[in-house]
Amino acid sequence: MKKVISISLLIVMLCIALVGCSTQIEKNVVVNEDEKKVVTDEDEWKLTFRKSNVMFDDDVQKAFDNASSKYEKANLELVVLLGEQVVAGTNYMFLCQAESDGVKTYKTVIVYKDLQGNSEITLVNDFDVKKYVNENKDLNTEMIVGGWKTEIPGKPIMLEEEVQSAFDQATEKMVGTTYYPIAVLAKQEKEGTNYAVLCYGRLLDQNATEGIFVLTLNVNETGTSEVVGISAVDLKEYNK
Repeated sequence: MKKVISISLLIVMLCIALVGCSTQIEKNVVVNEDEKKVVTDEDEWKLTFRKSNVMFDDDVQKAFDNASSKYEKANLELVVLLGEQVVAGTNYMFLCQAESDGVKTYKTVIVYKDLQGNSEITLVNDFDVKKYVNENKDLNTEMIVGGWKTEIPGKPIMLEEEVQSAFDQATEKMVGTTYYPIAVLAKQEKEGTNYAVLCYGRLLDQNATEGIFVLTLNVNETGTSEVVGISAVDLKEYNK
């Protein structure tokens, strides 16, 4: 009799545990009505893909177009030139939107142009935006060795008006580095709205050190914006 009661109690406890797990799972799942799919509520960053406003020099654009036309693994759309490296010819490192089988991602793409003007893609790497958000990683001299040179894109970059206004408000009192926004790479709805903004940065040091950064920008419910993360992008990581 006692054995039967013990088994019954065990079954009841197991049922309670399963119900508890089920409840927890339901709390961690959100249905996105617009996209009609189930996503987790882990404050996910969503990549944002838009046509670039950057104007490129004719020789740079030609090198990219010629090389990307022969690349069959994905359709590549140019976002920005991250850096140049003088070799026996020139290496260009681009950030691109890549689409393969209907899925879009960001990639760094290195294009080599020889002395005769022929160009080809020599290296493609994944660019994980989430690696840089909400982080603080300063630019240092070790990150600019290897001959990669960055520069302000050839045309003032226009973010969407609302984001540009928030960016200006958040950075107007910052000292030490001047940031030039290039594009919003990702967006997160959390305690307002967070934006991962790709920027060119120039440090106000004696060497006027330049680099590529991702600034995490928070716009709260009242419309006040602030920079909550600044992370330098080490171009050497994408050259191997």
